[in-house]
Amino acid sequence: MFRGAAEAAIRKAMVEEDVVACIVALPGQLFTATAIPFCAWFLTKDKSSRGGQGLADRRGETLFIDARELGFMAGRAHRVLSDGDLDSITGAYRAWRGTHPAASEYRDTPGFCCAVSTDDIRKQGYNLVPGRYVGRVADESGSAAKSVHDTVGELTGELLDLLAQAELAGDMLRRHLDS
Repeated sequence: MFRGAAEAAIRKAMVEEDVVACIVALPGQLFTATAIPFCAWFLTKDKSSRGGQGLADRRGETLFIDARELGFMAGRAHRVLSDGDLDSITGAYRAWRGTHPAASEYRDTPGFCCAVSTDDIRKQGYNLVPGRYVGRVADESGSAAKSVHDTVGELTGELLDLLAQAELAGDMLRRHLDS
């Protein structure tokens, strides 16, 4: 998805040959053998409208879908995608490709899906991680939701401050008890 060396050369060739139609980031714990999240790649030899088939011409474009937040826990260690989750994923792809039964028009959805030009992928060093392109969902205040990493960092800082305050309070209590 983003590592260098031989993998970077393979990604570059695939993007430049325009065979990557869609990449979907899926949540962890979907499979019992592993808890890690994964990405599904959908490849095609032809992103053109294919004549009279009514498909959208998507040459020079790749769809990224970030579905890592979808699904529900159906047990302690197993996540399941609901029919609605699957409909969201397939609906985004079908609308982008022009095969959606309701003939809905594709629109980028911040935090979920984004159609990206080959030029933009090239500018990102052929990094194919969906989160890089779809961005984050805005919360009710209109600001982008914080990543888990940012939230954990903030909470860790707060915890360290509270521990330092507790240590000071403990020292003051010991001094008062000794006097």
